[in-house]
Amino acid sequence: MNIGYASKTLAAPGARMQSVVQRLATPDRLAQVIDGNLCALDPALGYQAKNGIHLFPISSDVIPFGSSPVNALDWMRDFEPHLAALGRKARRHGIRLSMHPGQYTVLNSPDADVVERAKLDLAYHAAFLDALGMDASGKIVLHVGGAYGDKPRALERFANAYATLPLAVRRRLVIENDDRLFTAQDVLALSRATGAPMVFDTLHHELNRESDAPDWRVLLDEAALMPRSFVEQAVARCSVAGSRLWFNCNPEGPGHWFYNGWITKKHERRALYLHFTMEDNPSLTPEI
Repeated sequence: MNIGYASKTLAAPGARMQSVVQRLATPDRLAQVIDGNLCALDPALGYQAKNGIHLFPISSDVIPFGSSPVNALDWMRDFEPHLAALGRKARRHGIRLSMHPGQYTVLNSPDADVVERAKLDLAYHAAFLDALGMDASGKIVLHVGGAYGDKPRALERFANAYATLPLAVRRRLVIENDDRLFTAQDVLALSRATGAPMVFDTLHHELNRESDAPDWRVLLDEAALMPRSFVEQAVARCSVAGSRLWFNCNPEGPGHWFYNGWITKKHERRALYLHFTMEDNPSLTPEI
């Protein structure tokens, strides 16, 4: 199991990204900001590696105006050594990279110009991950877009636009349920129709789901080996009516945080505690 976070890396010195407004986006200024942002990625990746974080979302703004004519730089060529070195570092530490285009990348818009700009933006994201040398596990996470008063038609437009995307984009694109319009069931149906993988966002599902959506059921296998923060976050995400959590674990001793926080407090946690021994394992022979 890998963990990650969807926020900026503020704890690592030198990891802050830079930006530039369009009126100041001269070639020299763009090159300066790109160089600074790539330099900032190095300590950010180092922070992930040091803290055992193996999922890392890279900001779409790492290359300012990456899909716009405003940026006419051949940034893939100009920064090739730096990009390749960052990719090698991510792979060396087993860090899986992803990108999440912003709210203006709308593939299902009824406006053809908006769709074309979305395709260009997705191509930029794919090109950046390609420039890092990442394999197809480096994903571009995208929401469906707008409903425009007709969700079935909006989903159909997404599917039609997806079919026209180049393979370099399709091999990386995954679809995520959102917090207002398209539920997990909507996106799962779209995934089956297009073949694009789905990403399930638990927080969005809590905010936006059908009334008959399945209850929350989460299994945390070997919970005592997981970071405490991850277990607590999983519990917090399941704070909805009807949710159920199952843990299996073997805490190291009475001083372990899971033993103190759950097993000794099973009654106040309203937890069913089941204790198993070697004799309870039917797959073991008497000799073992």
